[in-house]
Formats: sequence, structure tokens, C-alpha cells
Amino acid sequence: MSQVTKDILINKAISLFNEGSVKKSLKEALVAKKKYPNEPFIYNLLGVLYAKMESYSDSIKYYSKAIKLNPKYFEAYNNIGVAYTSCKKNNKAVEFFNKAIEINPSYAEAYNNRGNAFKENREFALALESYKKAVQINPSFIDAISNTGIVYDIMNKFIKAEMYFTQALSLNPTNTALLYNLSNCLYNSKDYKRAIDVCRNIIDLDPSFYYAYNRMGMCCIKLGIEDEAKKFFEKSIDINPDYAEGLTNYGLILQKGRNYVLASAQFEKVVSINSNSFEALANLAKAYFDEGRLSKSIEIAKRGLSLKQLDIPLLRNVIASYLLLNMFDEALVECKRILSVDKNNADTINLIGTIFEKKGHYDQAKKHFLRVLELDSNFVLAKLNIANLYLLEGNIDDAYKVYTDIEKEKSDDPEVLYRRSAIALKLENLKEGWKYYEYRWKIMPQNKVIWPIQDKPLWAGEKGKRVVLWREQGIGDETICLSLVPEVGEMCDTLSVYVDPRLQALCKRAMPEINFVKDIEELQRVECEHHLPLGSVPGLIRNDICDFDRTVKGYFKADPQRVEELRNELKLEGKTVIGISWKSFKSLTQEQKSVRLRDMEQIFSGLDVVLINLQYGNVDVEIREFKEATGINVVQCNSVDNREDLDGLAALIEACDLVISTSNVTIHMAGALAKETWVILPRVSVNFWWLIERKDSIWYPSLTFYRQPTLEDWESVYLSIRKDLLSKLYKKKSSIR
Repeated sequence: MSQVTKDILINKAISLFNEGSVKKSLKEALVAKKKYPNEPFIYNLLGVLYAKMESYSDSIKYYSKAIKLNPKYFEAYNNIGVAYTSCKKNNKAVEFFNKAIEINPSYAEAYNNRGNAFKENREFALALESYKKAVQINPSFIDAISNTGIVYDIMNKFIKAEMYFTQALSLNPTNTALLYNLSNCLYNSKDYKRAIDVCRNIIDLDPSFYYAYNRMGMCCIKLGIEDEAKKFFEKSIDINPDYAEGLTNYGLILQKGRNYVLASAQFEKVVSINSNSFEALANLAKAYFDEGRLSKSIEIAKRGLSLKQLDIPLLRNVIASYLLLNMFDEALVECKRILSVDKNNADTINLIGTIFEKKGHYDQAKKHFLRVLELDSNFVLAKLNIANLYLLEGNIDDAYKVYTDIEKEKSDDPEVLYRRSAIALKLENLKEGWKYYEYRWKIMPQNKVIWPIQDKPLWAGEKGKRVVLWREQGIGDETICLSLVPEVGEMCDTLSVYVDPRLQALCKRAMPEINFVKDIEELQRVECEHHLPLGSVPGLIRNDICDFDRTVKGYFKADPQRVEELRNELKLEGKTVIGISWKSFKSLTQEQKSVRLRDMEQIFSGLDVVLINLQYGNVDVEIREFKEATGINVVQCNSVDNREDLDGLAALIEACDLVISTSNVTIHMAGALAKETWVILPRVSVNFWWLIERKDSIWYPSLTFYRQPTLEDWESVYLSIRKDLLSKLYKKKSSIR
């Protein structure tokens, strides 16, 4: 065939390539190869096409064939070098660039590309030398001039970098890529306002240049203009919804603004774009953690750890999730992984101590906390944890001394001040305790909470105002603070209270004059002048023990019809009915607040009573095994879900003559109903609501506390309860006679 025919075939392939039709171009080039198997240019073209499709092994194969047919084909040597650079085989790339230069010492493109390979290897002096040679050959070589600026930017030599970017722009003032490089340099040199100006210039030239919007957003963050930053990130991903860096930055700023749900959505998109990005997985795991989706956080973190097995920040994220889920053994395994690479990691050793404390293994906990202080005598958390152990052991004076000493050293540390609140409240220093209790909002997990009302001032006890109180923690804390609502209601013009929906019916029945709302949507329709978290109310009206003389008795009311239905369903007429509960599931201190049902045999063995299960959670196996071992039956009410149906649980409690329970939701419900309740407590309760040593509750007058006389002595508690129960039953029997 003639040269003309060959040129037509080759030019057609080139034309298709220039139009962006790579696959069609490849098809034509393969046809040309078949017809002209000895034409080097066709093999070089095939190499370019495969490189465009990121099939670098095929690309290198065809470039090599071109060189075999024409050993002086310096462009093909250069192209092989570019392919190896794309594969991050930079040393191999340099060999081929050198060969191209050897064949054609005036080939500026090869010098520029060799500079790029040296740059990727962080051999900056060699890179600059190559770029300089390229520019000597071709003084208008914009890429080489710009690349020189990029290297100086990486080296933090910003004045020189800006000089080269400016030189390149003098040759092509409207080149948006050059302008973007300049904006990066200005950003890196902390000249954020000029960087924004350059990005605005880019957008004027090309409104679809989404990188510039992202860069402006980053500048705005540095300038503290976060609302503007958010708008720029939004614009960048509006233009390109798959722009991973824009999505990431948008997610991070949403996360900082505590919009955790929307932040998670951005990181989910990034992971969908690149499922093997460690950074994306780590960001998503953190977002899920902040959102409270702990199981999902662990799942995603483990995917990240499959890529980077011993990433300590991500392992800590997993550990924190396990701790909040009370999965202490799993948390301990992850702690040991960190210690396998850093045996003296004080943070991790402290966490292990915390795990042992939560499990009630105080000696092991103290051993680890002391080890932390050997490594770092100023490690505040370890000191706080030792103080907490003193408190749990009943060494109140020692605990108080440690807290006082730490506060002198770290007078503004929120963790120190918050921990101080617990001991102050337990010692009945109420005013001091409530002041420090406000620091809960500055530490985990409360510092992640999004307040439902943010555009109104906090209520400080002003009379005659329209006020909203809102729930913040678990059912127990919420219930105890609801005891103050009738008193607050008398101080306000109108009072609305945002409660857990499971409590709404109980509250409305007992306090019909108060507006109880059960969800955010309903809350947002409430007109108010002030708001306050429920946990902050005691600090306004309970600053002295004598303030509890105003405590309301029985501020919940069970549904009387349902109480009667349950009595009939369970056939309780004429029987002595005792409701029991023995564990806490959701508490970080569940081990310290729980006992074994099996051990309750010591209380009830041989007594003519009916035991009703008030314990929530899946306890069927425990109850069955208890009956098999002791012969004592615990009646379960199939019509009440003790966790989700709190109105039903209240009716069940009301149907009892007495409640005996550990410190959990049951006693809060029973106390709010003014039901006589005997509470099983450790030597010093982890819960500050129960104070120290008192046998009565200042919050719930119907409660009586049975505390361990010494650490871990449950036997004495059971014997004391049995003794009082026998006396109570005897009196009841005598009164019937």
C-alpha cells in the first residue's frame, strides 16, 4: 500500500484520539498495525492509547516494540519513562528519560519529565536541575517553569515558587492550571486572601473549575470564615458530585459544626468513589462515631484497619466505640494491638486501666494507672482515674485530696472540673457540684451533642418567662430531673418539656398543666424565650440539702386501668408481690451497678412472695436457669416490654407491693411513682445522685439504700435485705390477723 494510504489510517486514529474517542482510535491503530507491522510510529501510538486507558504494561510493551524497530526513537524512550512514572517506578523511568536525552540532547520534554520523576522521588535538587535544563533549551516551556515553582512550593521556598509561577503566567496569563498552582503556593505560604483573589480570577475564566472553589473553602477555614467555606465546598461538589477532596472537606466542616448525619453522608460518598481509601474510611468511621452509630463505626474502622493494620488513631476510635457499647473484652483486645507496637503507650495503658475499673477489677485498674504515672508523672487522666478508684473504695478524703491537687495544676481542664463535680455532689456540696457539672458539655460524649435549641438564651431562673426544658442523657437522669418540673412550672409563664417519647404519657397523666413534647419536630413548633437542658435545672433550684424539702413525691402516675388489667392477667390478688431488677445494660459502669440474679436466692429463698420481672433486656435464659437452680419462679409479663413500654412498666411497678433492684431505670421509675423501693448499691455508688452513706434518697423519698459495708461484700447486703423483708412480711401477716 502507498504512503498516502498509511498516512490516512494513522491520521484517522490520531484524529479520533484528539476528539477523545480513545477506544475508536485504538481500533483504527490496531488495524493500521496489522497492515503495517513494521511501522514504529503505529506502535508508539498504541502505547499512547494504552497509557491513556491506564493499561501501562500494554503501553510499555508497544513502546518497546517501537524502539526495537527504531532504536533511535527518542520519543518512545520518553514515553516509556512517562509510563513508568505513572506506575510510580521512578528510578526505572529516569533510565529511559536519560536514554531519550542521550539520543537527543536538545529534547526539552525528556528533561521536564525526568524532573517529574526526580520530584516524585523527592530528589528536589536533581528535579530542579532537569527543569532548568529544559527551560534553557526552550525558554517558553511553561510546564518546566511551572514545575520548578511546584518543587520550590514543596520545599517551602514560597517566594521562589511564586516567582516561577508568575514567570509561567507571563507566557500564558489565562492558563487556569497555572493560576491554580499559584493559588496553592499562596495558600501554603498562608497568604489566604491573595489565594482567594487568584481563585476568583480562575472562576472568572472558567466557572466550572471546581478545584478553585475547594481551595477558596480551605482558605476561608484558615481565615475563620466557616460559613463561607461551607458555601465554597458545596459549590465545588455541585459542579462535580464525585470530587472526593471537596466531599471530604465539606464533610469535615459539617462534622465540626456537629451536623454529623450530613457529614457522614459526604464521607459515605467518598468511600463509594474509592472504597480502598484509608483516609475516606477513617473519616467515615469517625463521623459514625460522632453520630452515635457505634456498631457502624466499628465496621468501617475495621475496613480501614485491613488497609493499615496498626493505625493508632483508628484503633483508638474502635476502642472508644467498644467502651461506649460496654464491650470491654473487645476493647481490651484492640488496646493490646496498640501495645504490641508501642508497649509504653501511656494513653492505651490508661484505657486498659479504665476497662478493668469498669469491670470492677480495681487492683488491676490501679496497677495500670500507676504504670501510666511511671511513664508520665503529669498524665492527668491517670490521676483522675486513681482518684475515682479511691472514691469507689470509699476513701473519700484521699479522692478529694487528689482532685484538689490536680485542680491546682490544671485549673482550666474541663475533664478535671467535670470529675470534680461528682465528688462535690456526693459530699453534698451541691452548689459547687452543679457548677462543675456544667463542664459535661466540654467532654466526651456530651461535647458531641447537638442542642435542639440554639437561637435562644439559656434560662437562668427568671420568673414569668416562656421556657423549654429538654432531655439530654439516659432515661434515669431524665426521670430524676423531671421531679423538678412542677416547681419550674410555677416559675414560668409557660413551660414545655422535651422528653423521651416513652415517658410522655406518664408525664402528661401526672402533670397535665405542662406541655410535654416527644420529638424534635414538635419541639421546633414551641414558642419560647429561654431554654435549658434538664440536667442543668438542679443547679438553679437544688443548691442546698434543705431545698429538697420541696421534693415532689410521686410525680409519675401509672394508668390505673392498666394496673388493674395486669393484676388480673398475672393473678396477683391477695398475694405479696415484689418486683425485681438486677442489672444495668447501657451504663458505662454496668459491672459495678449489676448483680447476678442467681445470688438473689439469698433474699427470697423460702418466702411466700410472688416475684415479678421488672428487668429490661433479654433475660429469659437467666430467669429459667434461676428457677432450675433454686425452684424460685420469676413471673414475666408478656404484655409489657420493660424497655420500650415504660407506661406498661410503670403499671407493672404499681402492681407491686415492693420493688428490689440495683441502680438502673427500674428504681428511677419506681421512685417517680413513689413506690417503696429497696436499692442494692456498691460500697460507694458510681452515681452521684445517691450521695455517700445515706440510707435514704433526697430525690426519691420512697427509696431505701442497702450499701455494701465493705468493697465487694454483697453477702451482707443480701442478708440485710432478707432480714428487713422477713420483718416486713411478719408485720403484714400480723396486721391481717
